Amino acid sequence: MPTTTKTRKLYTYDQLGPKGKQAAIEWYRDDNDIDCSDRLVDIFDIEIADYYGLTNCKVMFSLGNCQGDGVAIKGNPNLYRWAEAEADKDKVEPDDTLRKLLDQIAGLCLLAGEDEPLLSCTITHHSRYCHSNSMDVTVESGEWYKDKPEFGEVISQLEVDVQDWCSQRVKEISQELTETGYAEIDYQNSDEAIAGMLQCNDYRFTRRGEFVK
Repeated sequence: MPTTTKTRKLYTYDQLGPKGKQAAIEWYRDDNDIDCSDRLVDIFDIEIADYYGLTNCKVMFSLGNCQGDGVAIKGNPNLYRWAEAEADKDKVEPDDTLRKLLDQIAGLCLLAGEDEPLLSCTITHHSRYCHSNSMDVTVESGEWYKDKPEFGEVISQLEVDVQDWCSQRVKEISQELTETGYAEIDYQNSDEAIAGMLQCNDYRFTRRGEFVK
């Protein structure tokens, strides 16, 4: 018995018409789990160190639009590097509060005849959730000033001010990174991003935009 072979023309994404392209985009979005985790890790690693100045820190996140989701930070940032990053005049809203507090502490140490203390900062994550309220911040200097009562009270209060500022700022950074993360997820799921991905890969479709393996 003779056999009949049917052939059909297949198209790349760029060869499709507007309706076919939209159908191809919808197929990809519905048929694939678009995982942005690796991309988010790269973004957060760059943002946390280069933009915010939080060196020696790790970012953890859960961004599934669920209660308790968000971004958390833990580590031992260098306060002086953090202060310089926050005061960077290239930022939209530079803030020199931390730098001024550290300068005041350094000035008092000089008056007391002591070397400037290297304040240590520790950000801990204390919850199974990742969000702006799942972190604690502590700032310590060894409390050498307890032997110098004329300076101790002032420096102690300045350290409290540094810790309070850092605690509030860490919450703000967490919220800003959460917004950045969700914006990236939205983009990677957008028609524009999926179209770009389809253009770069050798997928084949029918004229109607149906994927053909």
